[in-house]
Amino acid sequence: MKKYFQIIIFPVVVFFAFSSCKPKEKTAPEVPPEKSISIDFSYFIDPPDSTGNYAHAFQTNFYWENLLTDSLTLYKNMLNTISGKKLDFQDKNTWLATGLLNSGVDKYDISYFEIVHPDSVETKMFFTLDSTYTDLLLFDGYFFPDSTVGYRQINKPDTGNTSLKFLKIDWNIVSETKKEIKFTNILTDNSKNGSFVFYKDSVDSQYNIYFDFFDKTTDNHTLVEYNKTNNYGRIKDEQFYGDTIWHCWDNNRADIDCPPK
Repeated sequence: MKKYFQIIIFPVVVFFAFSSCKPKEKTAPEVPPEKSISIDFSYFIDPPDSTGNYAHAFQTNFYWENLLTDSLTLYKNMLNTISGKKLDFQDKNTWLATGLLNSGVDKYDISYFEIVHPDSVETKMFFTLDSTYTDLLLFDGYFFPDSTVGYRQINKPDTGNTSLKFLKIDWNIVSETKKEIKFTNILTDNSKNGSFVFYKDSVDSQYNIYFDFFDKTTDNHTLVEYNKTNNYGRIKDEQFYGDTIWHCWDNNRADIDCPPK
């Protein structure tokens, strides 16, 4: 009886031994969506009717909105192309997604890599355009595994198969309605190097959007806060106004004396 029990138990032990040795299936990290690290400039869609506090905020925003819109179009389109692709495991904790972006007459072959580390995910994107650029690094950076915190360095295609450091993006995404994003100019040999725009939402119950526009050439901060639902807001700019107090506008974007906080 004892011998018979041993014969029965042996295959069961072998089965569990082989089952426990089965390699664990790898899970691909997520690609942070482009929209989660973008600034919403839609509040400034209405141009000012006259000079005033809102007009100054509008003009300050206009420079950065144009810079980011024009310069990051290719980057955003490539990232959106990759976001819908499957990441395939390569080796050494590296994942790859490839895609093709048609932009006018140009066709971009995109290679997007994510390298998984214990506490972060390193990311790189390369593209090839005919004989003009071959495996040119468009951006690199890192993010936390849950995509809430990270940074990217955006490169600008230059002459030949080379690129220039252009923008750095730092982000901290707390939720869909609460995030902080900073775009910094890192172009070398450029007077605007070090200039940045810092965006934060959910400031308080009165103003739910906050901007800090910093101009490195004048070492000046222009602070803007507004309520995107009720349209009123305020601006602080020592260089422009010659003081350090807030200057406000109402829900019709007309100048008013600032109400007590």
